[in-house]
Amino acid sequence: MYYLYPTSNAYIYCLPDHPVKKDASDFRYLSIRKVGDSHFTIGETILLLYRKSKTTPPGIIGFCKVAGELTKVREIPVEEQKFCFKRTYLQLPVSKLHCGITSNMIDEDVLYSLPIMNEYGKMRVFSEYNLVNVYDSILYALMEYRKFWFVWRAARTELEVQQYKELFIHSATKKTPLLEK
Repeated sequence: MYYLYPTSNAYIYCLPDHPVKKDASDFRYLSIRKVGDSHFTIGETILLLYRKSKTTPPGIIGFCKVAGELTKVREIPVEEQKFCFKRTYLQLPVSKLHCGITSNMIDEDVLYSLPIMNEYGKMRVFSEYNLVNVYDSILYALMEYRKFWFVWRAARTELEVQQYKELFIHSATKKTPLLEK
């Protein structure tokens, strides 16, 4: 079970590789291709999107926290540079990794069906090494989705799980009392 608490900003980052394939202590930097006007604050949440699993659908597999300022690789001590995914990009120090191996926190299709993620298609991560600011509204939606944890983890048929996902998306779209803050 994971514990996700709202922070002032939240981001979605598309991983090039699963962080648990390495030792979790080796997961210290996110290599970021483009940053835009984002200003990071220590403790903000970064949701980790992974699309390369052969056993589970694409989705948010976990999260980590911002642990420092965005920096260039040459400003990182040489012994720490091995922890960077891609050394030609900017690096964002992270910590407090929470990540599942065999299941998603939320599947990508459900994530992008939520109204807060579907606003003009702006809050989407299209390729690896990219990071998008989704503010804190997505954290509230994930906390609500977590209330259905027993449904996603119970012995259910694929049809039943799909129906529960559709019900969750419908309740989020119609802003029923179930999902209001």
